[in-house]
Amino acid sequence: MIQPYKTIPEYNADTDTWGTRVFLTRADMALWVWSIFKEPGKYEFDRTAEKFNEQARAFRKQKYFCSDARMSKDYLKYWDTQKERCRQGAIYVHGKHEWYLTRDYYMWLNFLPIYDKEKKDFDFPMVRDAQYHMALFEILAELEYKHVAILKKRQIASSYFHAAKLINGFWFETGFVGKMGANLKDYINEKGTWLFLNEYANFLDTHTAWYRPRQPDKVFAWLQMIEVTLNGRKQERGLKSRITGMSFEKDPTNGVGGASVRAS
Repeated sequence: MIQPYKTIPEYNADTDTWGTRVFLTRADMALWVWSIFKEPGKYEFDRTAEKFNEQARAFRKQKYFCSDARMSKDYLKYWDTQKERCRQGAIYVHGKHEWYLTRDYYMWLNFLPIYDKEKKDFDFPMVRDAQYHMALFEILAELEYKHVAILKKRQIASSYFHAAKLINGFWFETGFVGKMGANLKDYINEKGTWLFLNEYANFLDTHTAWYRPRQPDKVFAWLQMIEVTLNGRKQERGLKSRITGMSFEKDPTNGVGGASVRAS
């Protein structure tokens, strides 16, 4: 029996229920995403968008995500459900309107607070069509095996958003390899985007059930694993996912040669 390409959680605002939508092939999914891909400002978000970041809204109000007893059946169900949406994304339907939050965009909105320069404090990202559009544009490229180049304006949290894409794969996919590069290392080291990775990791380790130890855990070198001793023997446990960083100051070909894995 042929396995479908993708099964994505789907919320129907008309019935206030969750189900799933199945795409039999990669091409089927690409055609559907193209059908909902529009220009920024034309996505016609309505009150259904309040469901896009429902988990962030709850955390903002109560300072925790799940009130169920740790490791209880309901606790495990909650975190398994959220993990599935962080790995597959989520579709939202209201009448004739449909929206798709990619896996990394869903995780970013709900579980990855950023530093808000206007509020001068950490808070979850707001739902904005600029980031939504960018997320759809990038998933379309991925579905069609293409690369993406983005010319964006400043102060739209683009670095935070793309750091979230790295975190998403690192947190949930076995053997994931994420690479980050810049012409100057200060753009991506502990003064730059790597700072965002640390912020995200600290928040997830503290406030979610998805604890991810890292050995090593240093700038430009993360490996998701932990060393344990069983029956007197040392063993490595974990996803073995990686995030690395490099600058092109001395060698513009730095980092070329190995494939960067992007989880499907």
